[in-house]
Amino acid sequence: MNEAAPPRYLTVEDVATSLRVTVPTARALVRSGDISGFQVDGRGLWRVEPRSLSAYVARQKKAAKNSAERRTD
Repeated sequence: MNEAAPPRYLTVEDVATSLRVTVPTARALVRSGDISGFQVDGRGLWRVEPRSLSAYVARQKKAAKNSAERRTD
C-alpha cells in the first residue's frame, strides 16, 4: 500500500488548523519568528516546515510545564 508522504511545507492556514488558532494568529507567530518559516516570492505567502511547527509545540509544552512547576513550589 502506498501512503501519501507528509507535506514538505505547511501553509499558514495549515499551521492555524494544527494549533486551533485563527489564521492571523498563526501568521503573527510565523512573522515574529516564534515559528520558523519563510516567505515565498515576497508576496506575503509563508511556508513552514512541519519540524518547525513541532519544535514550537515542544517549546510551548516545556514552558507550560515549567510554569506549572513554579506555581506548585
